[in-house]
Amino acid sequence: MLTKAVGAVKRGRVLYYPGCLTQGCLPKAFQNYKSLLHDAGIDYFMIPELSCCGSPLLGAGYKEAFEEQKNLNMRLLKKHGVSKIVSNCPHCVRVFKDLYGVETEHISKTLDSSGFKPTRDHGEFSYHDPCLLAKSGVIAEPRSLLKKRGFTIKEPFHCKERTFCCGAGGGLKQNNPELASKIASARIKQLRAAGIVTSCPYCYLHLKENLNPSIGKHVFEMSEVLFDE
Repeated sequence: MLTKAVGAVKRGRVLYYPGCLTQGCLPKAFQNYKSLLHDAGIDYFMIPELSCCGSPLLGAGYKEAFEEQKNLNMRLLKKHGVSKIVSNCPHCVRVFKDLYGVETEHISKTLDSSGFKPTRDHGEFSYHDPCLLAKSGVIAEPRSLLKKRGFTIKEPFHCKERTFCCGAGGGLKQNNPELASKIASARIKQLRAAGIVTSCPYCYLHLKENLNPSIGKHVFEMSEVLFDE
């Protein structure tokens, strides 16, 4: 488990927003991240009635519906005095930051800069950079957390700014699932270590769904390897 360092300073209260996929499909990751934030000394809170950020609506071309969703959420954010959002979903981070205009950061940045040290472990992983996270410059922080945990990172050729899409983004999985699966299989082959870690719920689920058990690889969501029960 990531443990709080002596003298770590608590920050101002921030909103933790897990996103629809994490809260609905990855309950263990949802609990892990709440525990990690708590252990890091982050004074966070949640708004139960806050709904989807609207990213799927926008991606599908429903701009008016997105604006309606955005306005509903903005009213809640203002009501609760939210000035900063932390999320483990790169899609939510992009929407809140770029389209809502609210200060938002990926949870890997929050944890990495919080001044605490992790319990050491060992192992080797390939880290899959989610497209949106890499494009926004969140590259060093996930790797820093893995290294602080004691893990070795075995980089693929396509990594960091040159990452290779998992195949789930841009609505491809919904509109051309066969092609999306082929892209995921290609990406899994590129990731050289037996353990694959990613910090996007979409990437995690899509890579895991297309993983052939016979090749001896395993896909992990970031919180699985950071949180030690």
